[in-house]
Amino acid sequence: MDLRLLHGVAYGRTWFGKWGYNFSRGSFGVTRQKYERAIQILSSLDVSTIIHDFINKRQGELVKRIINIYRDASETRLVTISDLFQFMLALNSTPPIRRKIALTLPAIPSKSSTHTAQQQETCLFKDPNHHSCFPFIVKFDESRWPARRLDDVVRVVLTTLEANGSKMDRQTLRDAVRQHIGDTGLIDFVIKNIDKVAVENRFIHRAVNPVTRKLVISLQDVVVREGKSEKKMKSCADIPALEPGLDVNKDLHFLYNYVLLGYPDSHSVTLAIRAILDSKHFVKQWQFKCNNDQDSFLELVLRLRPSYNELVKELTRPLPPGELLVVPQYASVDELKLMVQCALRDTYYVMDKFVVKDIQIGEIEEKECQDGVLCGAEQGLQVWVRGCGLDLDTKLRYQGGADDWTVDCGCGAKDDDGERMVACDACHVWQHTRCNSIKDNEAANRMFVCCRCRSGRKKC
Repeated sequence: MDLRLLHGVAYGRTWFGKWGYNFSRGSFGVTRQKYERAIQILSSLDVSTIIHDFINKRQGELVKRIINIYRDASETRLVTISDLFQFMLALNSTPPIRRKIALTLPAIPSKSSTHTAQQQETCLFKDPNHHSCFPFIVKFDESRWPARRLDDVVRVVLTTLEANGSKMDRQTLRDAVRQHIGDTGLIDFVIKNIDKVAVENRFIHRAVNPVTRKLVISLQDVVVREGKSEKKMKSCADIPALEPGLDVNKDLHFLYNYVLLGYPDSHSVTLAIRAILDSKHFVKQWQFKCNNDQDSFLELVLRLRPSYNELVKELTRPLPPGELLVVPQYASVDELKLMVQCALRDTYYVMDKFVVKDIQIGEIEEKECQDGVLCGAEQGLQVWVRGCGLDLDTKLRYQGGADDWTVDCGCGAKDDDGERMVACDACHVWQHTRCNSIKDNEAANRMFVCCRCRSGRKKC
């Protein structure tokens, strides 16, 4: 699973977003606006709508069961797929026993519904008087604990036994249940009276170990009477044993692959998924910490101002962003020129022999500085620099290389985004291989002509 898609749908950000990394740029023409719109489309998918859209699909019933299991286990309403994924991811990070209790308790019928169902299915047991569901709740309804609390403890006991091999001695079971139920008197009362309690096709049984002489509580299979009930049990066994809720990670993986990546007949969902997967560059904006010496230093942004001829003939690509320079508050203009010159020389090969001639700090001209000392300058102002000595013949002029190539792909990309490209042999414009139906493991034609040149829309 791609975490930028999974976490994007769940939390509206990538996994790195927890540490402040945000969208920087996308491949294949994906912009910040497209990325945010894709996140909004996917995270707002209603789970009820998902169930309806998959109702006639092969795995539609399984999708419904998985969604309903986690909706029932959640204490809050899970309306969208974002809510569902958030709950599943949070649940998957909890200890196994807590996870099992959270998923099992909603599936165990309540006292009234279970009592009614057991009255209708008493033929499943040899002696219905000994194996009715939660008989002690009715028998001891005059106890000082309400039936609801008794029922809660039985559910925890059941889940704890299932998670620990279906057999535990009394003290170990008591200690495990105490992690979830604080009333030790209530726990002792339930453990003492829990014998012969049936749940589905098993029942809770108390017995003394003849060797250790310790009381052992265990889960045992129900003895089924032959006849119609046996045929009913066999027919139930024919149902596939694919049970949602047993493994949160597998359920999440199934929803990711089958629902997200295989959503039926939805062009918008497909485009949104592709936009998120094509967003691979995320950055963190680091905020400089304030210190006590901040008032004695200036943070300036250096920007080169080339001559007209240099812009027209040589520096045809967009100029780089400004470079941050921290200088003393009361530096002289000559000192500032020297610091600017050293900073630019240390940053760019093309400026290895650059000599600063003139500087302008915001609206403050060099001649306006009093006695050669900076005055009136504020934090973050831009410093425009003029000079001479640019090495325009170096091959290290641009980060992408010396070739002056043009990118104009049908997806909207206008610059190299790191994805595989191919150049048209007619117009020499670079385009993505994927956008021209060339697979990643497939070599491009030795003579490639783009669709615009083939259709005559562009002079070649």
